[in-house]
Amino acid sequence: MDGRLRTKYAPIGEGMVNFKTFFQRIKEANLVRPFSLHFEYPLLNEADKNLSVTEKMKKIIPVLNRDVRKIQELWQQS
Repeated sequence: MDGRLRTKYAPIGEGMVNFKTFFQRIKEANLVRPFSLHFEYPLLNEADKNLSVTEKMKKIIPVLNRDVRKIQELWQQS
């Protein structure tokens, strides 16, 4: 370890961002406008690159749905 931060992808709610606090601050500021969150992380691995589009979507859509549910859960808990 050299003390430097390194990128490590983690599922929403398991990484460095404290979403409960983030969402609390949004609520405290009475922000009622739509806002968007942008995440970048791998949805497929190297072995998936040769799958058909249909097979790729079968793997990706459940991950995206999980993320939406987690964000909704964290919003409710904030």
